[in-house]
Amino acid sequence: MKGPFFSAHDGYPNFSCEISKPIWKYKHIFFIGIGGISMSALAEMCIGFGCLVSGSDLHENQQTKKLKKIGVKILLKHDSNNISNDIDLVVYTGAVKSDNPELIEAKKRNIIIFERSQFLGEICKYYKNVIAISGTHGKTTTTAILGEIFNVAGKKPTIHLGGVAEFGNLQIGEKEYFITEACEYLNSFSFINSTTALITNIDADHLDYYKTKENLKIAFENFARNSIQNIVLFEDVGLSSDSLEGKTVYTCGLKEGYDCYAFNIKELEQGYQFEVNYKKKYLGVFEIKIFGFHNIKNALCAITVAYIHGVEVDKIKEGLKKFNGVERRYEKIGKIGKTYVVADYAHHPTEITASLEGYKNKKVLTIFQPHTYSRTKILLDHFIDCFVCDTVAIFKTYPAREKHDHEGDEIALYNAIKNREKYCLNTEEQLRIFLKNNAKYYDIALILGAGDIYDIVKKMLVEKQLL
Repeated sequence: MKGPFFSAHDGYPNFSCEISKPIWKYKHIFFIGIGGISMSALAEMCIGFGCLVSGSDLHENQQTKKLKKIGVKILLKHDSNNISNDIDLVVYTGAVKSDNPELIEAKKRNIIIFERSQFLGEICKYYKNVIAISGTHGKTTTTAILGEIFNVAGKKPTIHLGGVAEFGNLQIGEKEYFITEACEYLNSFSFINSTTALITNIDADHLDYYKTKENLKIAFENFARNSIQNIVLFEDVGLSSDSLEGKTVYTCGLKEGYDCYAFNIKELEQGYQFEVNYKKKYLGVFEIKIFGFHNIKNALCAITVAYIHGVEVDKIKEGLKKFNGVERRYEKIGKIGKTYVVADYAHHPTEITASLEGYKNKKVLTIFQPHTYSRTKILLDHFIDCFVCDTVAIFKTYPAREKHDHEGDEIALYNAIKNREKYCLNTEEQLRIFLKNNAKYYDIALILGAGDIYDIVKKMLVEKQLL
């Protein structure tokens, strides 16, 4: 491994364990933070392996409700008493701190303990072909598109997704293909040994952990080294040549010169149409039914991976055209009068720019919830310029794991934005009144952020609070 090593446990309990027997031979697996998108999917996979599964979280959500329906015991608190005598394996999410009472109790009992990303790495070992999709932006959508293509092609893949697509956040298939989203935060993807590794892009993010973009790039290079066969890159992400040594490298992009490239791109009434060449071979005309120019890039990445894995071109076209998007990725969640309300997970300046680019010919009201104080503070100069829209309202920061920092909160961002009609909304009631009174004057009300703003606005729509 080249360069500095960033442990996925940095700042969290550092348990060094190995699974000494197949997962399905463990009697009872307990998940701390079971309600997370990835954690709930891993828990469901263990049910599929025939294991007894239970877990804890602080709040009930869509994922815990789904798990309850298939027999998983969910405890809505973190308590040492939740660690019963029959539990012989514990998996915890990276959001859990070292003083978590369940972790402390599991350690006292000498139970095998795995952080989520380690456990995902263990699960990967049971599949013949592991396709791992990484990148600062686009990995969830690209994973979902690829999953849809493989489904249409009859490949019966197992799919592990960091979002919710038509098949949910998990599809349990056969052992031939495992398609998984590979997250770079806390260097989580370092535990994945893939057959094919895809990197969509590398942009400055998670610098609260990596400190510099160079360190982030080193982590992606190590992710590439962990692929045993193929590397797929969107354009030039700047990896060192030694990180690609011994691999078959495929490139894709939006101009001639890449192995797989798109051209003659046209905007349709619903989505885009484009043509594709692969190494001077014409593959034909492709369509995708979702907006956002960045989704053409995501689609091209999925096309490239599918093609090198032998999926027939007609099946790739069919799967791409069938794809209906991912929850919180350009998702229409309702209307306020005649104004469409669209939710997008964008929380990084590059993602926000891409989201707004998709509506450049519309009158747009943007409501943005910053995600973590550290990201806002570190990237403040970039956030200032990304809101290319008619009006922007900044909603209170979603702190996630962080303590309040006034240099990176919603007020700091609001004050920094110049030359825009702007508002700062500090409460849910202010947000409700603002949307109710103002959204009707725009074509689109675009709800941006990775925090709880999606659930808040969706609830307002469902309960007809915005009429």
